Order: sequence, then C-alpha cells, then structure tokens
Amino acid sequence: MLDSSANQMDFEALNGIEEVAELIRDKQVDENLRLGLMVVGGLILASFMTYASEHLATRSFLRFLEDRDATRSRSFC
Repeated sequence: MLDSSANQMDFEALNGIEEVAELIRDKQVDENLRLGLMVVGGLILASFMTYASEHLATRSFLRFLEDRDATRSRSFC
C-alpha cells in the first residue's frame, strides 16, 4: 500500500507515524488495535532492515568489483 509515492506522500502529509505512535501510547484505545499496530510496526521495521542490509551488501560488492578492476588495470604494463 505504501509502495506508491502518492500513498507515501499522503502518509507523510498526515503525520502518519506520529498518529500511529499516539494510538499505541493511548491507553483508551482497544488493546487488540494497539497490539496489531505494534506487530505491523515491527514487520515494517524488519522489512526495512532487510532491505537496508541487502542494499549495503550490494554496494560493498560493487565497490569490491571496482577496486579489483582498478588493481588489475594498474598491474598491466
């Protein structure tokens, strides 16, 4: 749902994160809703961390390839 840029911009414009955090902190909100929001937040955080980890690994691998190619080209006469 947040994959589209329009949805993400709407979420940010409406201060979505702050609203969700407020619902989680509010003791008057149904306990099941609060638990559901915490679970979904955890899933989003886990997926973001996975994406970030893969991104960093890919960047590191590409840097390695560039450094290796640069070293090989310097060693030729």
